Amino acid sequence: ILKRLEDALADGDRIHAIIRGMGSSSDGAGQAIYSPSVEGRARAFKKALQRADVSASDVQFIEAHATSTVVGDANEYEAISAAYAEGREKNNPLYLGSVKYQIGHLKAAAGVAGLIKTIKGMETGIIPHMPLFEKLTPNVSNPVDSFVIPVKPVKWEQNKEGKRIAAVTSSGFKD
Repeated sequence: ILKRLEDALADGDRIHAIIRGMGSSSDGAGQAIYSPSVEGRARAFKKALQRADVSASDVQFIEAHATSTVVGDANEYEAISAAYAEGREKNNPLYLGSVKYQIGHLKAAAGVAGLIKTIKGMETGIIPHMPLFEKLTPNVSNPVDSFVIPVKPVKWEQNKEGKRIAAVTSSGFKD
């Protein structure tokens, strides 16, 4: 259940995670409704970071929308690169994952499935892995050295403030 933080605290609820920022972009510049533009996606990611008051280099894990399509995945990877790669050192990896890779696309529930997976990883202190992953789609033109797709579970370290920071992406459209 999603609640405002102050309401959850007042009600004494167990808090699994805090959503600090959201970003959206509807630029209409993509090639098709199922292939949004890299620039539009990157703009949404940057808006979410700004609203959350989080630096891109502070994000430790991204649960990608990743639909396992050659064009869509390359497009999303390029947008993630545009928003998260600058200034990121190899010793500060950004782990990438996708629940759809493991359970299939859940249509309207895909975003919430990725959110649940990410929160469970935060709670357990394990970055969710993708055990059958072999290689990036050939359409990814510029792989980023500091981006890692874990094929084994990885301990999710807390930052200096005792937090784990993640992003969840989800794409959709409205009729």
